[in-house]
Amino acid sequence: AATRTFSGTPTNDDVGAISIKVTATDGSDASVSSSFSLTVANVNDAPTAGVISAQSATEDSAFSFTVPAGTFSDVDAG
Repeated sequence: AATRTFSGTPTNDDVGAISIKVTATDGSDASVSSSFSLTVANVNDAPTAGVISAQSATEDSAFSFTVPAGTFSDVDAG
């Protein structure tokens, strides 16, 4: 390209290293290539929470509630 620039925004699935090869070709079909490595670093993504339904309690009575399994998740877990 005339600007010699390419760009993009890596997603969470793009973490890791890739090899990029750039090739220039002239009008006589002669070409030259150069390669470089691009590493996308992982960042800590915030956990997410599902909806917890409204609860009711009675005055002067014990209340207990267990948060449902799977309510919270984290793509970075593991």
